[in-house]
Order: sequence, then C-alpha cells, then structure tokens
Amino acid sequence: VQNWKDISPRVGFAMDVFGDGRTAIKASYARYVAGQAIAFANQVNPIGALTATDTRTWTDLDRNGLPLDENGNIQFNELTNSASTPTFGKLTVPTTQYSTDLLRGWGKRGYNNEVTFAAQHQLADRISVNGGYYRRTFGNQTITDDLRYDASSYDYVCLTAPRDPDLPDGGGYQVCGIPDLKQSVFALGQPANSLIRFSKDFGGETNLYQGFDVNLESRFRNGAFLRGGIAATSRTFDQCNLLAAGADAVAAGSSEIYPDGSKGCHREYGYRPDAKFSGSYTLPWDIQLGGTYQFTRGVQTGGAGPSITASWTVTNAVALQQLGRNWQSNAASRTVQLISEGKDYGKHNLNQLDIKLAKRFTVDKVRLRVDFDLYNVFNSSWPYTVTTTYSTAATSQYLRPTNVLQNRFFKLGGHISF
Repeated sequence: VQNWKDISPRVGFAMDVFGDGRTAIKASYARYVAGQAIAFANQVNPIGALTATDTRTWTDLDRNGLPLDENGNIQFNELTNSASTPTFGKLTVPTTQYSTDLLRGWGKRGYNNEVTFAAQHQLADRISVNGGYYRRTFGNQTITDDLRYDASSYDYVCLTAPRDPDLPDGGGYQVCGIPDLKQSVFALGQPANSLIRFSKDFGGETNLYQGFDVNLESRFRNGAFLRGGIAATSRTFDQCNLLAAGADAVAAGSSEIYPDGSKGCHREYGYRPDAKFSGSYTLPWDIQLGGTYQFTRGVQTGGAGPSITASWTVTNAVALQQLGRNWQSNAASRTVQLISEGKDYGKHNLNQLDIKLAKRFTVDKVRLRVDFDLYNVFNSSWPYTVTTTYSTAATSQYLRPTNVLQNRFFKLGGHISF
C-alpha cells in the first residue's frame, strides 16, 4: 500500500495600489496533489494478480444433464482444461509492476504548481477592466517502461509523405525517426515485463500550461450592460528524454522528426485567441435586446493540445516500396504522424452571433413575457472536430468534419406569471 507524505503550501497576496479602491493587484501560488480515491491502491493490490475465474468446456459424457455425478461430486473428466486452469486460485506474477520509489516517501505523489497574477482597474463609474496570467506545471509524472526494450532495441527509419494538397506544402517531404523494433530483439521472445516508474528516472518530462485573459465590464444606469474579453492559452509538452527508455515508453508519434527540425517528442501549442462579448439594451416600447458573440481560432480536435494532425497507417506494401523491406518484428503496419502537432489549426474559425429579443406585458395581475431567440445568425458551419486518420485511398475521410456547429435556427417562447 502506498504511503505518501506531502506539504502543499498555498499563499495569496492582494493590494489596493493607490488606496482609493479603484486599482487592485493580486498574486497567488498553490501546490495541488493529484486526486486519489482507491485507484492506485487497487492497482498495486497483489490480489489483482489472482486468477479468480476458470471457464472450461463441458461435455456430458454420462448424459445425466449435469457436470456432477450421483453423489454431487464434480466430474473433472467431463471438463476440458482451459488456459486459466493451471493458475486458477493462485497468485501469478503480474506483467506490469510498480517501482517501490513511487509507493512511499515524501513528495512522491503526482502534483502541479500553479502561479497566478491578476489586476483590476476601475476606468470610470460602472466600467472596469481586469486581466490575469496563469501558469501551471506538473510533476512526478510516470511512464510505463517495457523492460524488454530500450532505445537500442529499435531501428529508426525515414519515410516520404504522400503528395497531397491537404498535407503541409503539398506533401512529399520526409518524416524521420520512425521506430521499428528490431527483428533480432523481437525474436528473443521475452515475456512481458513492464515497470511503472517516475519519468524523472530518464531525465523527466515537461507539461506546461500558460494562459492569460483581458476583460472589460460595463454597466449603465438604464440597465444596459456590455462585457467582453479575450483569453488565450498555450501548452508545451516535452518527452524527448523518455526516448532513452524506448519508443514504447512514450505516446505514438513522439519519436518523429520533421523537415523543419521539430520533433514529435517536443510539442508546442502557441497562444490561440478566444474572444467573447455579450450585451443587453432596452429599446423603445420596453423591448429588451441582448446578444452574444464568440470567436475561436481553428479546430478543437486533440484534447489538451488541439490541432490538425495526420495519422498514416503504413502497411508492409508501402514499407517495401520505400524501405526495400517489410516492417520488422512481424508487424503488419505502423502508424506515422505526418504533421507536427501544434503547427496547423485549420482554416475554419468559429464566428458565432446569437441574438435575443424579449417584450414584457402586464394585464391586471398577469405578467407575460414573449421571447424571440435567433441562434448562429451568420449560419456558421464551423467544424470543431475533424477526422485525423490519413489515407491515400479514394474513400479517405481525412479532414472530414465529425462535429459541426448547429445551423441557424430560431426559437419562440413565452413566460406567464399570475
């Protein structure tokens, strides 16, 4: 059972800069440990290595309709042994184990450090501007190290990307650093043996989040308001040190090297702007007008670092054509990332405007509100996720949208109170 000990300080600072309540600056630092319920304890529990089930084929040799004899004893001659039979009810050696360094001691639990700076200033009555910068780093990351292999277990080859206008510069460039497990290593037939350990055992990795935002908020005496802001985030991931443990220790596509010198193990996603504005105003005849506008740069495919990618499944037929041989270790194919992550966000951006009109009526003690909502005024068809599986086949779905912003529509509604 793990026995972790941590000290996680959290401090904050705030200051009224000029003493007039119009300008404030704030800063904070916090260390947060990774949340845990029973997941980790359950994974390291040795009972997990117990063979608890054994499913066997039964043949009713005595045709009594039961695998039992007349005395209620199991007739083992009617049961065919399965692959689980030899270890049934026994503890087996797990193929994946945890480093003891992960389980006990001070500062061994996953964590992140967060630093923030923020400022707020009142420009005029009911008008203020605020902004902030946020930085978060992660520590004590782990990897699953297949102890059968290391960096020397692989040959690293180059392939030429297909000619395709959907690829950078029309394709035809070389992607190098593609791992190919050596046949001589594969032929050793070593049993599976993996160790979950700290990535810092190989020099560590980088997972950095940075972001900033700037916002304006204004409220007017007639009840109208206008608020808006711009936010942007960037991410940096670096796992290049981990390649010393072998290509199996990092995510697929981490070993590729591209013509501009960028590497799959070092991914940088630059600041991408997101803008949002909203407002409300009362028109003549007491008609309430409100609206929101939002802008987002590029696609959202890819989770923590969304960008356009191209995962190409390279079969032995292509390998034979380009390398003069099949893939080693009896592999039928290997997947190659043709585009360095974070370089291309696509040519489609979100531009969405939504408008709302509302009118209130009062008749005696009855209050009625009629609403008219118009969504996606510009009828944007922004594809926020697309297919990233690349193929040269005529049926390829590459870059085909998988989620598209809903088309323009309106809604009529009402509300009555009495």
